[in-house]
Amino acid sequence: MKTILNQSAIAAHQAILDQPQDGQRYSLYPVHELEFWQRLFAFAKNPATAQQVLDEIGEIENEPCIENDRVFRNVQQARKMAKLALLN
Repeated sequence: MKTILNQSAIAAHQAILDQPQDGQRYSLYPVHELEFWQRLFAFAKNPATAQQVLDEIGEIENEPCIENDRVFRNVQQARKMAKLALLN
């Protein structure tokens, strides 16, 4: 079974950023791609996958890319969505 983060990366048509571009900090996931976050947010809203999102999102928090404001806000938003989905 593929992880939530890997499935989101596949949705962005790019699994690994080989080099940081335009001063963006490195990540194993395409965190600067809109499709990645759209897919991840969809998983976070789904009660069946919300816990897995909470379990895996920490991987992104441990990468240098978390210093990017947009990435940081998206990680926080994904956490909030997943927690709300679990409450319902």
